[in-house]
Amino acid sequence: MGKRKCNSKYRTSTPSQAEDDLTSPPEGSFCHVALNELLVEESWLKALPGELQKPYFKTLSDFLERESKGPLIYPPQNLVFSALNTTPFDRVKAVIIGQSLNIFKELQKDVGCSIPRHGDLQKWAVQGVLLLNAVLTVRSKQPNSHAKKGWEQFTDAVIQSISQQKEGVVFLLWGRYAQEKSKLIDGNKHHILTAAHPSGLSAHRGFFNCRLAHPSKHII
Repeated sequence: MGKRKCNSKYRTSTPSQAEDDLTSPPEGSFCHVALNELLVEESWLKALPGELQKPYFKTLSDFLERESKGPLIYPPQNLVFSALNTTPFDRVKAVIIGQSLNIFKELQKDVGCSIPRHGDLQKWAVQGVLLLNAVLTVRSKQPNSHAKKGWEQFTDAVIQSISQQKEGVVFLLWGRYAQEKSKLIDGNKHHILTAAHPSGLSAHRGFFNCRLAHPSKHII
């Protein structure tokens, strides 16, 4: 599983740079690493025993290796498990499923915080907010291109591990798809808050003015 194959199709620049320049770096400048080697946070490895050795995960890893030989893939390999590697299992206080820059607009209305010029939520992650997507990779300019390849089973396992092994976590489920994940969460042990998805037109159909921070700050 430690086999490395040189390839340069994963994005190695910033998102904006990669979208503007789809040319590959010099051959051999990047080596494909097996997917199970990219999750390095020990607390998650303990919380998900054997998950990375299951057949579906091997199938997913093989799929991504094949994909790395084609169009650009987001994010770069070292950031595939950024959410988990940045927010250790034992520090998780809240989980957000369904993210968008409109989060900052609603927070400004709700608690008066300023809107940053960037969309980086790193500060949230290091404070215990797990920013989770159902699918963790995608082809450049092809939304949902890596859906139904195995990621959903893995991220469902992440949600279930939090539900089963922790108590009092706030789950913010934004959008219909995210809200379907509520069936994986024990509502007797955790707090589940829902709203419309914060992106696009749906933000005006229930996300804006939902005061997302107001109940969360009192619970946490």
